[in-house]
Amino acid sequence: MKLSKKLQAESQSEKDMYQKMLGQKPPAKTNKQSENSSSVWKWTSVIGGVTIAIVAMGITAYRHLQH
Repeated sequence: MKLSKKLQAESQSEKDMYQKMLGQKPPAKTNKQSENSSSVWKWTSVIGGVTIAIVAMGITAYRHLQH
């Protein structure tokens, strides 16, 4: 009895692994905390990049308009 359950569990585990390797199995859902964390980092990066671009354009305009 124990052996058949063990073999069945092993078989299912292998099946899941092969489905994951071939891209046939949907990925496991992530928890909401990690999704929010990555969203915060994404928006922080976007805002930081835009700020740096605006400052660089301002410095360039200031240097060229002084002459």
